Amino acid sequence: MSTVVRKTVNFTINDKPFTAPEGTMILDAAKRADIFISNLCSNPKLKPFAACRTCMVEVNEDGKKNLVYSCTHPVSEGMKIRTDTEETTRYNGACLEMLLVEHPLDCPICDKSGVCPLQDNTDHLKLWNGRFEIKRRNEPSIKTNPIIEFYLNRCIMCGMCVRVCDEIQGVQALDYNKRGYQVGIGTANHEPLDCEFCGQCITVCPTGALMDMTSSARGLASMFKNTHSTCNFCSWGCTVKMETKKGQLVRIEGDETFDLGINEGNLCAKGRFGHGMVHNKQRIQRPLMNVGGTFQEVSWSEALETIADRLKSTINRSGPASIAAMGGEKLTNEENYLFQKLFRGLVGSNQLTNLNQLRAPYVNRFTQQCFENGIVSKPITELDEADVVLLFNTDIPSEYPVAGNSIRKAAINFGTDILIANPRDVVFHHESRVEVRMTYKPGADLAVANRISKILIDKNLVDTGKVKTVLPNYDQFVQSLSKYTADYAQNATGLDDATLTRAAERFSRNADRFILIGNDIHETGQGEAILNALLNLSILVHAGGQGSVSIYPPREHCNSQGVNDMGLTPEYLPGYRRVDDPEALAHLAKTWGLNELKFKGENLVDNLWEHCAKGHVKMLYIAGEDPCHSYYKADVVKNALQTVPFLVVHDSYMTETAKMADLILPSCTYAEKEGTFTNMTRHVQKVAPAVLPEGESRPDFDIFLDLADAFGKPFDFNSVEDVQAEIEIAAPIYKGLFPGKKSKQWTPAESGHKPGFAVTEAEAAPATNGNGYPFTLISNNHMFHIGTYTQYAKALMDIGPDCIAEINPKDAKELGVESGDRIRVESSTHTVEVPVEVSKRSVQGVIYIPKNWVDVPINKMRNGEEGLVSVKISKAG
Repeated sequence: MSTVVRKTVNFTINDKPFTAPEGTMILDAAKRADIFISNLCSNPKLKPFAACRTCMVEVNEDGKKNLVYSCTHPVSEGMKIRTDTEETTRYNGACLEMLLVEHPLDCPICDKSGVCPLQDNTDHLKLWNGRFEIKRRNEPSIKTNPIIEFYLNRCIMCGMCVRVCDEIQGVQALDYNKRGYQVGIGTANHEPLDCEFCGQCITVCPTGALMDMTSSARGLASMFKNTHSTCNFCSWGCTVKMETKKGQLVRIEGDETFDLGINEGNLCAKGRFGHGMVHNKQRIQRPLMNVGGTFQEVSWSEALETIADRLKSTINRSGPASIAAMGGEKLTNEENYLFQKLFRGLVGSNQLTNLNQLRAPYVNRFTQQCFENGIVSKPITELDEADVVLLFNTDIPSEYPVAGNSIRKAAINFGTDILIANPRDVVFHHESRVEVRMTYKPGADLAVANRISKILIDKNLVDTGKVKTVLPNYDQFVQSLSKYTADYAQNATGLDDATLTRAAERFSRNADRFILIGNDIHETGQGEAILNALLNLSILVHAGGQGSVSIYPPREHCNSQGVNDMGLTPEYLPGYRRVDDPEALAHLAKTWGLNELKFKGENLVDNLWEHCAKGHVKMLYIAGEDPCHSYYKADVVKNALQTVPFLVVHDSYMTETAKMADLILPSCTYAEKEGTFTNMTRHVQKVAPAVLPEGESRPDFDIFLDLADAFGKPFDFNSVEDVQAEIEIAAPIYKGLFPGKKSKQWTPAESGHKPGFAVTEAEAAPATNGNGYPFTLISNNHMFHIGTYTQYAKALMDIGPDCIAEINPKDAKELGVESGDRIRVESSTHTVEVPVEVSKRSVQGVIYIPKNWVDVPINKMRNGEEGLVSVKISKAG
């Protein structure tokens, strides 16, 4: 919520009293009050436009009656509004009649039929028989791209597609072509559509003039079944509407219903067009057992009995501590909870982890430190009212694309200051009047954050006296910043101090601040120190500034937060109750009906791959993860998995990790299972099945229940709801949040109880690019891909088929390469060959390569070292 206070005004609509914040448009106020006013060009996410002229209402202000467009006229104190008067109905009807003159009568085959605002408005105004001569347009549809079809015969020139592409997406791929009677929507010079393919234009189009070509299904809305669920790709957690027909998932839409989910109907390309990974011939259909290096299909009963027998024999021979499990960042909360209960309660092993924990165990500690300092962070639904947003080492359009939609909306409505700190000159278009770009040297993240903190203190931009009284280790923190002088920071970061000072001044003003952090910080080798520095920056403004600060830890996948919340870590039980806390163990044992919970043996999973390679782990169970591709050290993982005596893998596809398994269990996708995901901002959201499981695949939930039965210790659960009820007891932070339909954010049991700066030791200097490897490699998720599942979605492969590197024009010139050429990128351990794009997004000396292509294994480029990888580049022959 912005610090800009808006007064509440009182008004009436059709003699009924209502209130709304000052500046609210009449149409939006009426919608909130469930009062229908005809309109075709208005959307709460967009600036008022008044294109359709069908929303006229009568208002009385200060005794004067006027006819106004409700989408552009704000409510005011004492205003009296009347809808559907004889005069307004006549005017609105005449405007709508003229739109209907050209509109085709092809409703039975139109995607919008049944959910069509044009139909609704026509019915509301009773325009069943028009007065004007019909003159239909008869233009062919435009299919110059593989995703979005333009059928302009249905277009009513509301302009919403143009506006959403500009205002919310920041792309400006669409515009008006020609003028007068010939005006139409299209691309510049009628070129093929080249954009982010978010599909926002499809969602806002009121008439079906823009259609989703990834689905061949057409027809009335009543022919489709709609299921609301949560997207399974990035960690933002968008609500999706899955549309099914004859048992098949045919398309995914955004739903703009007020207060539904956190995303206002916004979706990215992955969330909207990635459903091709659900119904796919490459899915694993039945359990597979590795027999002499060849996978053979087996029955579920044989597979489960084999696993149960192996668990028992391993416990008898080597003890439960020799069995380890890796939870899934794409499994539901309920599945991960069952998984850890299976291992802690039945097997007796605390060797539990997940890939996020293995890569960055400090993220969970960072979250707890935020709470200890009273920084709970607001619901992310308030991001679109932020005063200041700091984007730290994140490429928003690729990493958290829908977050970008909220930030652009905030910039339009609240003039949000946007601060971008990144080693690449990432693209982020918006309408904010204030943008501070901090494009720093790779590896200088820590220096940037700490220099800003030092500026806040040195220039008294925060109340240092107040901070000192609240924070016991203030002096120690100030001392730790002593080296970050202007000269030191400029040498380390490449930024002049005026830029950092301006960022500090904008960040420290009286404001509601939001900090979004990218997963790239983990690749620097200084992830924990960087998070601590950003936490300290937040503590300074929290304790010594005005307004608020919300900071969210970097999470990559749809349930990276939830898998940790459910206790798939060796350090925490469900709900972040510590494993070494006797009271917490006793509480969990009581919840599970056990006399006690006691775990013996060394913690093997903090260094899982090392202990696997040394033979300490006798059995490893991986549920829904592909560490061979996703973990940042591929060769380390493969060497470890080759050594494990027995490896079980759940997955929907034959991943690189699954290929190394002794037994593979086919699991369902998110469209075939029930439960909840928890997004990176701690909102618990419902996951609902839209289709039946493919082949003989099963939800991981059912697999764990069946495995408990095979193990001889069945769980006393009959449904997901039963597990949710137990989670509320075991992890009280989740109490009252199920079944997740309201997208509520969990909050800690206590906050502000242990304030203190996270003082960081002096950082090691970023590695220099020497020894013949002069370039720094930066890698992250592609705009159209995350993980490997998106590679199975045909639509996403159509628009993002190739792994393309990016280098700076100056580097390209020296190397003698141009866009479209192939280059060879070589580290000390591995070489990849990829096409290249010459782009100013990458600064000189940096090469960017997305990490999502299995045949371009970026995680093999690292030779076990931490920090950024140095490479050399040559033109491929």
